[in-house]
Amino acid sequence: MTRRLAGLALLPATAVTAGAATHALPFEAALLLGAFGLLILVPFVPGLIEVWRPRDRYPLPVDMDYVKDPRHLGRSARALLAAALRGDDGPPGRRTVTLSKVEAVEVHDRLDVSAGANLSAIQLARGPMVVGERATCDRDLYARAGARIGEGAACARWPATGAPRWAAA
Repeated sequence: MTRRLAGLALLPATAVTAGAATHALPFEAALLLGAFGLLILVPFVPGLIEVWRPRDRYPLPVDMDYVKDPRHLGRSARALLAAALRGDDGPPGRRTVTLSKVEAVEVHDRLDVSAGANLSAIQLARGPMVVGERATCDRDLYARAGARIGEGAACARWPATGAPRWAAA
């Protein structure tokens, strides 16, 4: 049957020898497949060497009670901003401060963002802050008093003391 299939060009003629179908890889393909297999194993060699001949006597000490502070970045940004504006009790207005780079900060006694407004600078309210519906704030919002965020408002961050973990995320 294999000779009949070979005659119909369904099998290559080299695959039919002595009435049985055989298929051999050419030398180049076998060499390429072997090289690929070796390259797959190369990243595991250091780990296997460490398993067979360990160099470390004891495992590294790990404090299992350590809990990473999820609000570290928010707190450090707030501390940088507070240090940059320390002693600034002047009138409300726009300031430039250097945090990790030069930033624009708008200081307000009371911040009322209208519905649908777009803010592009860091906003600091010395009093309460109200962000209207569907307002967009590309930078941080800070309020020393209470804050109300309208429905559908998109704010980058509004760090708050005593707020749930996700509020400053």
